[in-house]
Amino acid sequence: MTTVSPTRRRLTRIYYDSLKFLCPGLRNSQFAYREALQEVVRPGARWLDLGCGHQLFPDWMPDAQSAQFSLVNRCAFVVGVDAADLRPHAVGIKKIAADIERLPFPDGTFSLVTANMVVEHVRNPQNLLNEVQRVLVPGGRFLFHTPNARYFEVAIGRHIPAPVMKGFARFLDGRGSEDIFPTHYRLNKASQIRDSAGRSGLETRFIRHVECTAQGVMLGPLVILELLVIRTLRLPMFENYRSDLVVMLEKPVA
Repeated sequence: MTTVSPTRRRLTRIYYDSLKFLCPGLRNSQFAYREALQEVVRPGARWLDLGCGHQLFPDWMPDAQSAQFSLVNRCAFVVGVDAADLRPHAVGIKKIAADIERLPFPDGTFSLVTANMVVEHVRNPQNLLNEVQRVLVPGGRFLFHTPNARYFEVAIGRHIPAPVMKGFARFLDGRGSEDIFPTHYRLNKASQIRDSAGRSGLETRFIRHVECTAQGVMLGPLVILELLVIRTLRLPMFENYRSDLVVMLEKPVA
């Protein structure tokens, strides 16, 4: 069991006290992704999850385990691909170690492909989209969740050396080095997504700009500034600058 330090508990309490007044209703973008999955995982789906890790949803999410089983049980079969995380999957999904830019599947194998916080790590997103288009059946869909490159934290972070960013991630999130991967953000703006999807023969069904919980919880009172920015981005005129994207692409039938 992980021990939470008194300092981390105190700073977390400051954050939640501030949240009630500044951003009521704020939630993690993983909930928006989960809701989109509920929309697209249809009975009998043949589902490929890219960069699958060892679970579909994080441990802290309420009912994460039962929600995973519910989605997987709708499907004819589910396969996960991951080149780095070879741990057994939490709901028994078959996992294959492979490069997601060179998928080891025949054309038209899947009706659904997904990626949760993965495409920001891809060096050549055009190769990825070409492969997704190839393995999808006509009418098949690609759903992914990724940071928005236009969000202020991402825009700033891209100019900070990678070793420094790893240190920030360990401090802010409490993650180990093994869970921190290089990021490229080459498919992380709405314009990039539409252009790259079109070149791959995929149609853009929706791009949802969604908000997420603050990242600076461990910065104490400074997190209030981040919450004020998030609150400002709730205005419709600033929608395109929210922190995360949930995207649906589709392979045309004809």
